[in-house]
Formats: sequence, C-alpha cells, structure tokens
Amino acid sequence: MFWQPKKIANACLRALQAYKSGHSSIDEVRRIINETQRKEGKGPAAKNTGDR
Repeated sequence: MFWQPKKIANACLRALQAYKSGHSSIDEVRRIINETQRKEGKGPAAKNTGDR
C-alpha cells in the first residue's frame, strides 16, 4: 500500500488526539506512528543498517 504524506499526518494526528482524550496510551501512539512511517519506508525499521 502506498501512503501519502497527508494520510500519515492524519493517522498520527488521530493517534495523538486519542492519547489526549485518554482513550490511548503513549505506547499505542508510538506504535501507530512507527507503523505508518514503516509503511511509507521512512521509519527506523525501514533503514538498512547492514552497510557499515
């Protein structure tokens, strides 16, 4: 699936709003943000660390 920057921002915003309203923990917010970054290929899990 191809994620557009606006979709990533919206997913992160929804996660933060859920945290602010008390419906979500900060760990859940981090998980959602990391998941959306990974789908876009920009998160820490997407980086190639094998080329030292």
